[in-house]
Amino acid sequence: MLSGIGPQDQLDQHGIALRQHLAGVEKNLQDHYEVPVVASTKGAFGYYGQDRGWSMFKVGLQYMLFKSGPVTTTGVETCAFVDPLDFSATPIIQMFCVPTVYLDRDVMGADPGHGVTVNSLLLRPKATGEVTLRDAKASTPPVIDAQILGHPDDLARTLAGFRFARQVIATTPIGTMVRQEIFPGADFTSEEAINEHCKRMVKTGYHPVGTCRMGHDDDPLAVLTDDLRVRGVQRLRVVDASMRPNIISGNTNAIVMAVAHRAAELLLKRNT
Repeated sequence: MLSGIGPQDQLDQHGIALRQHLAGVEKNLQDHYEVPVVASTKGAFGYYGQDRGWSMFKVGLQYMLFKSGPVTTTGVETCAFVDPLDFSATPIIQMFCVPTVYLDRDVMGADPGHGVTVNSLLLRPKATGEVTLRDAKASTPPVIDAQILGHPDDLARTLAGFRFARQVIATTPIGTMVRQEIFPGADFTSEEAINEHCKRMVKTGYHPVGTCRMGHDDDPLAVLTDDLRVRGVQRLRVVDASMRPNIISGNTNAIVMAVAHRAAELLLKRNT
C-alpha cells in the first residue's frame, strides 16, 4: 500500500499516489490462535533449567558427542489434531504439548519450575481481519486488526479446546505426573471464568496468511493470479504465506517452501 498498490480509499486517505487499485490488499487476514493450560509436575520430566548453568554445558556436550538429548528437540514433540466437540469429525484443534512451563512468571503469577504446557490452537477461524495504514511513513507500524475470536463459533471451539486440554492433563499417564494446574488454576471452573480466561490469554500461533490472496479473475478480493503475479502490475510477484486464500489446518512453513519452489520454477521458465 505504501507503494501505491491497494484499496484506493485507503491510499487516498493517506495521500499516497495510486499505482494499482486492488481492493483485497491486506484484507482476509487469517491466523491460528491458542490458549494455554499450564501445570506443575512432580518431577523433572521436561526441559526446565536445562538451558542454563552446568545443565546447559552437559546437554551441549551430549549433543556434540552423540547427537542426542534435549538439544535435538523441537520443543514440541507431541501433537494431536482433534475436534473436541465430535471426535469422529474433521479436526478443528491442533493440540500440542510443551514439556515445560511455557509462560512468563508475570503472566501466570506463579514461580517457574518443572511442568507441562498444553496449547489448544484453533485451526480454521471463521473471522478474518485486516491490516491498514496508520500514515504514509514506512517507519510507522501498521494497524493490525486480527479479529481474534471475532466469530461466535471461534470462541466456542476455543473453549472446547481449553476444556479438552484440561482433560488431557488430568488423564493417566500424564495425570500421575502432574502436581497441580497452575494456570489458570483449578478454581477456574465456571463458564464465565473460563470464557474470560480464554479471551484474555488467547495469542497468535504465528501463522498469519491471506492478505495478498490468490484467486480467480471474478474474485474482487484476489490480489494475485495463479502464477503469483500481482494483478495489473508487471514483473511483481508475491511469494510468501500471504498468497493463501484460506489458512491450512496445520503449520504454514511447508506451504511457504512449496510456493517458493514453484515460484522459482516459474521465474526460471519464463524469465519474467
